[in-house]
Amino acid sequence: MHSATASSASPGPFDPDRPDHDPGVARALLVVGRTAAWLAVLLGVTVLVGYVARSRAIVQLAPSLPPMYPNAALAFVIGGLGVRLASSVSPSQRRGATAAGGALAILSLATLVLHALAVGPTWMEGLWPDDPFVAATTPYPGRPAPETCVAMLGAGLAVVLSGRRVHPLVVQGLALGTTTVGVAAALGYAIGVDRVRLGSSFVAVGMALHTAIGVAMLGVAILLSRPLEGILGLLASAGPAGRIARRLVAVALAAPVALAAATAALERALPDARLALSVATVLQVGVLGALVMIPAVGIIQFDRMAAAATREARRQRETTSERDTLVASLTAQLVLPTASLAGWRLAATQEPAFGELAGDSLLVLERDDHVLVAVVDVAGHGTEPALQAFRLRIELASLWRQGLELRDVVGHLDRSVVELGTIATGVFVSIERQTGALSAVTAGHPPAMLVHAAGSVLLERTGPVLGLDSDHGVVDAHLDHGDLLVIYTDGVSEARDARGDLLGDEAVHQLVRRWAPLGPDAVVAACTDAARTHAGERLGDDAMVVALQRV
Repeated sequence: MHSATASSASPGPFDPDRPDHDPGVARALLVVGRTAAWLAVLLGVTVLVGYVARSRAIVQLAPSLPPMYPNAALAFVIGGLGVRLASSVSPSQRRGATAAGGALAILSLATLVLHALAVGPTWMEGLWPDDPFVAATTPYPGRPAPETCVAMLGAGLAVVLSGRRVHPLVVQGLALGTTTVGVAAALGYAIGVDRVRLGSSFVAVGMALHTAIGVAMLGVAILLSRPLEGILGLLASAGPAGRIARRLVAVALAAPVALAAATAALERALPDARLALSVATVLQVGVLGALVMIPAVGIIQFDRMAAAATREARRQRETTSERDTLVASLTAQLVLPTASLAGWRLAATQEPAFGELAGDSLLVLERDDHVLVAVVDVAGHGTEPALQAFRLRIELASLWRQGLELRDVVGHLDRSVVELGTIATGVFVSIERQTGALSAVTAGHPPAMLVHAAGSVLLERTGPVLGLDSDHGVVDAHLDHGDLLVIYTDGVSEARDARGDLLGDEAVHQLVRRWAPLGPDAVVAACTDAARTHAGERLGDDAMVVALQRV
């Protein structure tokens, strides 16, 4: 896409057909987050093995550094595994993540209270060896430093919320705080602060060096576990705001490291401490200027583009009239309807081939203890197919509310398509709320995909396209709690690149399986972005993606 490949120095004109998110950035963030989680687990396991093997090099790293306590190592194992379980599609594994995060938060809070009340040794320090081979560096041997407890408390709460798939902004805020604690402690060591010099230093580094690194990794793992939501959604954005945010984050991450390294080098290179402080102050001013100027360049470019677009819109604006109001009202009835279901997570997106109207139609209805999800794709695109799809949606709702069986509903709809003189494909799914029993009719449409903890299955086609006055069978399946039902139209799988190659159903299936652990919104965004990216420009056919999860 133009917006994804344009030079950072010259963003180019605004492209309304660009993907909402840059797929490469989103995948990279997800991989970095998962890697950080496993590294945190590996660090914790290694230190625990170091205690068993009585290895000072593993537990303490260097004689002048404090050791990592066993409780902190165990916290890394629990926290890292909790992050990985929280991103699973399985409800049982997400419950395990919630339990792990809760245990981590409770233990951290209890240790913090013991510190605050200056309580002597308790059973909670029981993992500390009776005959220590490394010296304790806190008043109560085996009890992690207060800043370690604060970081682990934030990480535990974030894992709990992540396992329950709620409040992504709060999760990322807690994760950012955890990361900051670890990075700040590690930077303290980077500028030469250790346990030997703590008495004369203004920087208090209470946690061990490898504890600080592990805390930072755990925070990063939580922060990047949901890359399409909250603050991370802005970083993964394919538009100008995403480019500006990525520049700002890159500079903000590099600045503290550069300042710490420069300050340490100046202290060693210059004989006069006051001269070193003066030079370091000048460097800080320069870095702060860079923090402002680098993103400001992108903001100015974006502001100029927005101003030019506004002037053009003003020149092309027509006088509002009753006809315009009427057309807008009718259009609002024809576009993708909003729908919500209590106890379910639903996400859907519609991408017309051109204009605002599409021949793809979604209907979500409730009747007694059943839920109907129906996607119909009328041949063609534009105003006429959109009007035909609107008529079919009204008829479908009427037939369903009359209490007809799914097979009969589709049969009546098939004859209506014959009367319209066109053809259409469709997927019609009826789900029983209490049991999750599922019945589906697939009329010439790309098969719906059912993703569960053990894998995924396709709901096979049960008949030809609508409009041939044919019989359609019914296939039965089951939708457990946490399972994901995904329906897409051929505008997604048949998106063509410049050479005419299709995106393909298998590519869509892989995207669904990859993003299913993050929920319906992530699946819908990933599939839509992939179709836009593959096409390079406007899609050649109407496209719709619908994802429904039983929670």
